[in-house]
Amino acid sequence: MARGEACSTRLFDFLELSDTEHLEGELFVEGLGATRKPVDVSAEMLRRQVARGTLTVVVDVWAPWCGPCKFMGPEFEKVAQAPEPRARFVKLNSDSEQEFANALNIRGIPTMILFRDGRETDRVSGAMQAGQISAWLGQRIG
Repeated sequence: MARGEACSTRLFDFLELSDTEHLEGELFVEGLGATRKPVDVSAEMLRRQVARGTLTVVVDVWAPWCGPCKFMGPEFEKVAQAPEPRARFVKLNSDSEQEFANALNIRGIPTMILFRDGRETDRVSGAMQAGQISAWLGQRIG
């Protein structure tokens, strides 16, 4: 997958979501609805956030050993302060969620992925400053 190329597969295809697992009553997940600071999520939690479909989800895929990820983490957090609730910002540790990162076709980190209506709509890899992240998102979510 080339830089900026979106995956057209629904996130549900990776985790086999059954109809009985749709989580109808779950409006906010602890830690995600009350804060604008991006939180680390599991693959399952990310699936739930994307499945909800009410907000655009911006995911920073990172790893603790990654120097560029350490640089971009605070920059991602700065941007997360501005557009809420138009988007929900979360972080996915690719070391903790290796199988899911592979299913998402992560080839380099940091990688940001944008999900809308349960689908990946765009992605970008490489460390960026807050202004660059804002510009990238502004072109995609307004």
